[in-house]
Amino acid sequence: LGDLSGEQLPGGAAPGEITLTFDVTLADGTGPDLAVFENGFADDFCEFAFVEVSTDGLQFARFHHTYFAGANVPVGPYGFVDATYVYNIAGKHRAGYGTPFDLGGLSDHPLVISGVVDLQAIHYVKIVDIPGDGSRKDEGLRPIYDSWMTWGSGGFDLDAVAVLNIAEGTEEPEPLVVTPMGGQFRSAAAGDTVTFRVDVAGGSGLRTY
Repeated sequence: LGDLSGEQLPGGAAPGEITLTFDVTLADGTGPDLAVFENGFADDFCEFAFVEVSTDGLQFARFHHTYFAGANVPVGPYGFVDATYVYNIAGKHRAGYGTPFDLGGLSDHPLVISGVVDLQAIHYVKIVDIPGDGSRKDEGLRPIYDSWMTWGSGGFDLDAVAVLNIAEGTEEPEPLVVTPMGGQFRSAAAGDTVTFRVDVAGGSGLRTY
């Protein structure tokens, strides 16, 4: 998410973010309710992001999170992080293993207490990149470091978001298998047109986004 350089960050450029919607309504249930996947190639190679949820798409509650890895020491390019000291920050698991999030952990959030965010009716999930230079802080105001910079930026590589609990009465959609045309994923800029082959319950077709 995003492509911020070391020169852009001091200038106040905002990190990249993406807001996702779903064919179902997410709800607080037993255990984790969603999981966010990144493409890290090792257990200790991490690129992080905050995760937020919303009912109306306007006001978002950010999951509580902590970062105790390291002693305020930058990780550096392609450096490593002991992710066991990182809590509720997406990207702490290697590719293929999603970071789980429990909506129940937001029960004390002001937006939840006020009723603006309904944990039984979550329609939006936002992923916000964390540049790993320490400029972003956890809830305890500890600087967050990750493998920064890499390939000119330290952007979070979002692979997928899995929905684990849905609201009662929500009809589950048919399973999708999405394969990019040409067989390889690549970065897409704003305004790009991307064509996927989508297999739906045994059938297939092309959809352009």
